[in-house]
Amino acid sequence: MLTDALASRLSKLATPLVADALSRLGLAEVVVGPEIRPVVPFSRFVGISVTLKIRKRKEDETPDMPHYRQAMSSGHKLIRPVLVIEVGPELKGRGVFGSGAATFARTQSFVGAIIDGAIRDSHDLKEMGFPVYARGLSPLYVVPHARSESYNEPVRVGLATVSPGDVVFADHDGVLVLNPATLEDVVTRAEQIGQWEHRVIGAFAQGKSVEQALAEGGPMP
Repeated sequence: MLTDALASRLSKLATPLVADALSRLGLAEVVVGPEIRPVVPFSRFVGISVTLKIRKRKEDETPDMPHYRQAMSSGHKLIRPVLVIEVGPELKGRGVFGSGAATFARTQSFVGAIIDGAIRDSHDLKEMGFPVYARGLSPLYVVPHARSESYNEPVRVGLATVSPGDVVFADHDGVLVLNPATLEDVVTRAEQIGQWEHRVIGAFAQGKSVEQALAEGGPMP
């Protein structure tokens, strides 16, 4: 379970350390994949997923996004909510998140967004300091062409299936999806790995051999 204290510890780590911890604990390594990147380089956040699915509207349907509104209005109920959106393939060239959505999201305690599609208003998002990860950028508007399909049900984002309540950890290297039930163990192991790497790399920096550095590092966590 994500707490403020655990989120603070996790935010001091890097995604590679956490990925190594998952591997060494024999847990699933779930990553959204390299196609989904930070709109502003070197963004980072830790939070709890609020999921949303958007699809192309049918010809006889009016454009409407009730689930989008539900998702955005639910953030204040969670610690560090993150909006995670699956976008239908026909809509990936249209911006589904921008400065207006980010401004409202921030009032609802959201700390970031992950979009399996395009976003717009990137200059504004940079100025706001609101971290968003997406497949790309587009000036086009999605709403006239879309319907929201579901809210707080599992979604597919890149290579990952993300369920509501999953912990998402993002930095410049990518986005990991973490199981809240094993989060404490993962963070603890990642911290241990980081401390071990610090000792070994410090020994390398002093000109010591691989054997000497590994000896100073001690057993690998």
